[in-house]
Amino acid sequence: MGGRTWTLLKPAEVVLTSATDPDAIPFWMDLWDSSLLLAEYLWERRGVLPPSILDLGCGLGLAGLVAAEAGAWAVATDLFPEALEFARLNGLRHGVDLPCFACDWRRFALRRRFDLVVGADLLYEPTLHDALESVLLSALAPGGRAVLACPSRRYGLQFAAELEAKGWGVKVDCLARAGASEVALYEAVPPTDL
Repeated sequence: MGGRTWTLLKPAEVVLTSATDPDAIPFWMDLWDSSLLLAEYLWERRGVLPPSILDLGCGLGLAGLVAAEAGAWAVATDLFPEALEFARLNGLRHGVDLPCFACDWRRFALRRRFDLVVGADLLYEPTLHDALESVLLSALAPGGRAVLACPSRRYGLQFAAELEAKGWGVKVDCLARAGASEVALYEAVPPTDL
């Protein structure tokens, strides 16, 4: 990425179960194409990133690590405490003290507002879209925005349409890395009348 390389620790073997409960599937254990593109997006904007960034569903911690190394105050959150341990270790491995908090979107308890909220591969479960929107509304500072990177799938477009119907400003760009799947980058700004 722009002449900079990050090496991340991750579990020795990724085992995705056949569980149907999304809370039981350890998606955080892999570094998805969306995570890589989100990290590239942040690194390419390192001179103009806002001061505070929240990484939702941080997984191995790449986006938060890149944001922190680019000069922002970054905070990482994930549902899985094991993911937060790897995010914390990956930060320390690169000289970054990355604050990490366990958070469930349905009971989001973090009470700080951020200029930018980012996340990768968050839109795969439509039943969580309302909870994710609530998190974005509670976590974004006035004038803030969200940037979500997700595979180009119907659920992402569905989420974008849901936000637009509620007055959000949404911009969608489809991107691709060499040898990777197509990823949609969703930039969303909440309605100003909230």
